Amino acid sequence: HNVAHSFPTRPLPIYICTALKLDNFKFAGLYPNPLEDFLNLNLISPYDENVLIEFIDYKGSVIFSKTEKVSKGFNLINIETMNLQAGIYSCRINYRNSYHLQSFVKINK
Repeated sequence: HNVAHSFPTRPLPIYICTALKLDNFKFAGLYPNPLEDFLNLNLISPYDENVLIEFIDYKGSVIFSKTEKVSKGFNLINIETMNLQAGIYSCRINYRNSYHLQSFVKINK
């Protein structure tokens, strides 16, 4: 018995799946950076919860503060920054008394 096997002439696609582990809150990034009129925050939350979002200037002063409701899973939050002066800031997220910090640069048009 001589059986010929045919093989595909092009590579088969390989799918890679990664499970999103929702045990911990994650500040998954901010963009654009530098920014002009708005800031997008990517947050991953294990629960439906309130978070406190703060902008801190170079002197350590909180110049913006907002409580935002996040849902379990991935959240995209958009914050208007038109009235923010040009400079370097830190964005601090307070989730259940743990702090997550990332810096950004505000530029003027």
